[in-house]
Amino acid sequence: MGDHGIQRRLAAILAADVAGYTRLMEEDTDGTVAAWTAAREGVIDPTVSAHSGRIVKLTGDGFLVEFPTVQQAVACAIDMQEKMADSPLKFRMGVNLGDIIDDGRDIHGEGVNIAARLEALADEGGICVSGLVYESIRNRIEASFEDLGEKAVKHVSAPVRVYRIGVGDGVEEKVSPLAESMTSVLERPAVAVLPFDNMSGDADQDYFADGLTEDIITELSKYGWFPVIAHNSTFVFRGKSIDIKEVGEKLGARYVVEGSVRKAGSRIRIAAQLIDAATGHHIWAERYDRELEDVFAVQDEITMQLAGTIMPELSAAQQKLALRKPPENLEAWEIFLHGQWWRSRFTREDFTEARLLLLDAVRLDPEMSMAHALIADIGLWSLSMNWAADPSATSEEAQKHVTRALTLDAGNAHAHACMAWLKFYTGHHAEAREEGETAIRLNPSYAEGHLYLGNLYLYLGEPKAAIEEQEIMRNLSPRDPLTFVVDSFQNLANYLLGDYEKAVILARQSIRKKPDFLVPHLHLAAACGQLGRLDQAREALAACSQLQSDLSEAFIKGAWPLANPNHFEALLDGVRKAGLPEG
Repeated sequence: MGDHGIQRRLAAILAADVAGYTRLMEEDTDGTVAAWTAAREGVIDPTVSAHSGRIVKLTGDGFLVEFPTVQQAVACAIDMQEKMADSPLKFRMGVNLGDIIDDGRDIHGEGVNIAARLEALADEGGICVSGLVYESIRNRIEASFEDLGEKAVKHVSAPVRVYRIGVGDGVEEKVSPLAESMTSVLERPAVAVLPFDNMSGDADQDYFADGLTEDIITELSKYGWFPVIAHNSTFVFRGKSIDIKEVGEKLGARYVVEGSVRKAGSRIRIAAQLIDAATGHHIWAERYDRELEDVFAVQDEITMQLAGTIMPELSAAQQKLALRKPPENLEAWEIFLHGQWWRSRFTREDFTEARLLLLDAVRLDPEMSMAHALIADIGLWSLSMNWAADPSATSEEAQKHVTRALTLDAGNAHAHACMAWLKFYTGHHAEAREEGETAIRLNPSYAEGHLYLGNLYLYLGEPKAAIEEQEIMRNLSPRDPLTFVVDSFQNLANYLLGDYEKAVILARQSIRKKPDFLVPHLHLAAACGQLGRLDQAREALAACSQLQSDLSEAFIKGAWPLANPNHFEALLDGVRKAGLPEG
């Protein structure tokens, strides 16, 4: 950009001035000038630089700063106010996120104007931010916020929502600024869902695209695994030509979801993609074609599928990043990601490694609800697979951590799903059902929750209901790494319904995905036994014995605690026909 070029962009703006500057100058000119110089050289310049800001201009009693992200702007404002608490000068500060015009010498526009008006509303030594800023950082900066309501400000047509930030109450920035390190995974990275573009040429379809975007944001927020940027922040990009890396920097988002909606006649096509904002690389993309008979039903269906698919993709992308770091440099969130990765391998030894990593994660961060939930989850799978050396101790540990997970976050759907299985294993079947269904009520798009509820229905003796939930999981997240578990238990549901052919197909499908998972081999042996394919049945049973050296009826009873005794006998009958000795 030349000296006199014009550039328009979205920016985070910090405006500040000295309260009562004129009075201070009248009372002690030399002392006020000296204090202002000391504040600038000792606090303002180095603190702005540390938070990647750019001082646009200094006035006699204030300054204007531009930042890459709102997190950096707010963190810098708080940092400066705390450092200048003992200064004879008391600054008022305002922070806004908005469009600016950069003429090469100065910045102008409504974004700057609102920041200045917010600064005028702040107390001495205080900070006021706009509602847009609040929505962007409320989950990522630990601070107290006071809603001052909507304020009419000069030269702005609509009222501005204003929040006062408490200073000096243990504030700390929770997300590492992406401008400093776009590859950092020391904290949970944020995801931004940009407004879906209406490609139909029909302005009436804007409501559908906007509604879809807001619903996806809402559904992703229910997971609580990754901070999700509020729609007030992402909707400022609506209808604009954007650079994904710039969006990531402005909003402090590591990942960006964008998409489009195109309507033609009675059909609608929705395209969506997940992008790593740090690199610009596409992680995942999908297209959905639907008949638009019921607009709200289609919107709900697509929302569920998108949210259910995006979350596993986000988790997988973060695991890949964490796995590149040397173990000695890992932080709590990264250790948690390592634990997730080992858990996904689904063997006895890998579960042991995952448990140890997750225990390390909660030692570093005792308030990580999902890590507690996964420790319980691993214990419950160990009980399910009859792997626990001390079932009583394993059950106690699962109880301890799932309770802690729910204490930290009562809305943790995975913790409720784990509590459901804990209730089942302790014989409280009605409570187990309630917990499993609560998980789905809390997060209908949580694919793994549907899997766990489906398997619970199966063990409670309801194979048809089990298949329905398992199918929801499959449709929500078709690329989910746990689809082999869906296959392996859905084949048992079909087996119990007498459809042995379907059971064989699903068992072989599961084995192709995860050859060292015992469950489908046993189900395949039983189904082939019932079909009279004894060579195949014996081959499947031999594979079971290789994976589980002490395979016996007693082991199967411990690993398949089917509540309906007739169902257990039906499974055992097929395995016996495959060649398992009785007793």
